[in-house]
Amino acid sequence: MDRRDATRSDVSKTRPIVVFSAGLLALLASQGDASDGPVVFSDVAAERGLNFTHVSPFTPERHLHLTMGSGLAWLDYDGDGWQDLYLAQGCPWHGTRAPRPQDPTDVLFRNRDGRFEQLRDIGLDNRAYGMGVAVGDYDNDGFADLFVSNFGPNVLFHNNGDGTFSEDPAFASLKGHGYGASCTWFDAEPDGDLDLFVTNYADFDDAKYPVCSENGPHGKVPLGCLPSIYPPAQDRYFASDGQGGFADKTDAAGFRLEQPRHGLGVFAGDLNNDGLTDLFVANDSDENDLWLNRGGGRFEEVGLISGTAVNREGKREAGMGVAGADVDQDSQFDLFLTHFYEETNTLYRNLGQGFFLDVTNEFGMAAPSRTKLAFGTVMRDFNGDGFPDCFVANGHIHDQLEQLGRNIPYAQEAQFFVNQGGRRFRDVSATSGDYFRTKVVGRGAAAADFDRDGRLDIAVHHLQGPVALLRNESPQSGGSIVRLRLIGKTSARDPIGASVTVHAGPRRIFLPYEGSSSYLSGNERPHVIAVPKGERIESVCVAWVGRTVECWDAPDASGGELTLIEGTGTSTRDR
Repeated sequence: MDRRDATRSDVSKTRPIVVFSAGLLALLASQGDASDGPVVFSDVAAERGLNFTHVSPFTPERHLHLTMGSGLAWLDYDGDGWQDLYLAQGCPWHGTRAPRPQDPTDVLFRNRDGRFEQLRDIGLDNRAYGMGVAVGDYDNDGFADLFVSNFGPNVLFHNNGDGTFSEDPAFASLKGHGYGASCTWFDAEPDGDLDLFVTNYADFDDAKYPVCSENGPHGKVPLGCLPSIYPPAQDRYFASDGQGGFADKTDAAGFRLEQPRHGLGVFAGDLNNDGLTDLFVANDSDENDLWLNRGGGRFEEVGLISGTAVNREGKREAGMGVAGADVDQDSQFDLFLTHFYEETNTLYRNLGQGFFLDVTNEFGMAAPSRTKLAFGTVMRDFNGDGFPDCFVANGHIHDQLEQLGRNIPYAQEAQFFVNQGGRRFRDVSATSGDYFRTKVVGRGAAAADFDRDGRLDIAVHHLQGPVALLRNESPQSGGSIVRLRLIGKTSARDPIGASVTVHAGPRRIFLPYEGSSSYLSGNERPHVIAVPKGERIESVCVAWVGRTVECWDAPDASGGELTLIEGTGTSTRDR
């Protein structure tokens, strides 16, 4: 069912040189192959000190942005090797997007040996309704900076390297006052400096905020309007000048569309293997955008030609979140999108040369998603078999459908799918822990190994609810754990858009060094790789953005982290 029909029938809607770093973290003690055992998570947010509740009280009119939730992102802001967590916060609607001193602010939790403490008075004061979060070292000083898109003025926080942040005045004239959504850093040209791309959802005046309702058995029921009711907003591209400043080059780069679309999700990666970073944008009930990087700072939109604008039936879907991962180990990034109730989530397999095929049914992802409304999604290897598994956060946007006689749940269970050898996904939600049997209103989600035990965990934002921290308690393989981190020298220090290929025994693991992903959120940048007992990493290759492929043969992965500096590999070749 097309989303417009579905929503009308059930809703209204110190600068070190750098490269890549791989490290052996731990020797795991249990026996057996992790991929043969269950994948189990436990919500440990409260016991680990992650005490945060999202604030987004509904108005009687059910203004739409209050239903959409916020994002979160993992980052090691202080460089201690432990992943910290930034949570965007909502706020009440008071008729204007201008922030108020009394409204709640976003929060950064510092990770101390797997336990969290809230940091206060460190310069992260964002009291607009927080939406998307993008982590990137835009000034190449070795410290992770933060960009936050808002329902209201966006903000760029510079990491001062002393435990504090400052709002960057160089971005002040570009912040806007719109309806920002997912955002990502990436090196577009590439010139070794990170640029910024921001998706935008809608463009309307606060005084003319569209509100909608539908007639029910007992009168009108307020519901958020269909996307088509809200004038779409142009996505924006901000190019770095290499001196800490930015310029809006949306038009010059070719990003302006004749008819803008309702953007919500974004993924940056080399999607056609030409060495340049492309962008994919998931749009809400509009055709999706695939922006291929043609070099020289120019992009071309090829969504329809590529096969990613619509699903296999030619229908536009309600794109919320997006994840990029190599689901079938063919060394190409596939795309997974989350969608609205009575639509399927959609898996686009990368066929090469910028072409994709909708393989949702063949991979078993269609039927389990039709009765869910999905937002955040993570595709990472959670069971150590070398294939990315899939987490999906679910929850409707309308809380009063029962007043219209519709048996559609508002709070919904999250889902977890195990990748079966790159051929199919299996829904194992029922055996993945109590969280997956609890109805929540899920929104942003992102993965990190927060306790450094070699197993990837997941943080999940809940609309108007406490954050969840899903600790991965799955059986271990008895092998070793390798943590991979990329740092560039000629490339951007934080080389978003690069890719990594790990050869370990019979496995060839292809990984993105991604910026933002999921829905409004960002995963931990280093990758955690499980190496089965009796095997070792034979080589690691890095495809640097726009430059060479560099390899390290038989890298020494003993004694903690191994930093591999760009330009120090044992072999290099041009793309």
